[in-house]
Amino acid sequence: MEVGDWADNFITALCSHKWGLSRRQHHIVEVQGMLETALQKSSCDGDSYAERLHICSISEGQDDAFLACTGLEAYDFIELGYHVDWPLNLILTADALCLYNLIFRLLLRVRHAVFALGEISSSLQ
Repeated sequence: MEVGDWADNFITALCSHKWGLSRRQHHIVEVQGMLETALQKSSCDGDSYAERLHICSISEGQDDAFLACTGLEAYDFIELGYHVDWPLNLILTADALCLYNLIFRLLLRVRHAVFALGEISSSLQ
């Protein structure tokens, strides 16, 4: 997982996916499938630590809400979860994982903007 190619595959799949208006839970299932595919197609295929990574929904209480994945806020419903065993849970606390998720969502926005600009540039040429 240290190579990070899974993250690039995952973000590329998110940006290139044609999203429709559907329920939050349906989006979570789709995104989890994209994450699993990205992990399988990367250098961490067969890595036991890759199985610990999963997708969570930030707003658990709003499962019936409809989502339209457009704009820079398109993926703010995504949170990466990671199962941490003892003694690592003393270092990788829930607060630390929240900070990592804030950074992840920021980088996801940047990558989404770059992907959109690339599509616009190629369509103008």
